[in-house]
Amino acid sequence: MINKDVLKRVAQERLDLAKRLLPSDPSFAVYIGGYAVEITLKNVICDHLGVSHFPDTTDAKYYSEPGTK
Repeated sequence: MINKDVLKRVAQERLDLAKRLLPSDPSFAVYIGGYAVEITLKNVICDHLGVSHFPDTTDAKYYSEPGTK
């Protein structure tokens, strides 16, 4: 599980990196900026659910075979 504070810090780090990369490599800056958006959305999901950690979605319990649910 990932703590919301860590999510917020990592999102800001990715955004800062994207801003630094923008003049020299705009395509990669947009790519990295996408990570900042993804991580920020995970933080919003935590807020919406009222939880302090984002679940580890690599855990098999979050997935099911098609047609089994």
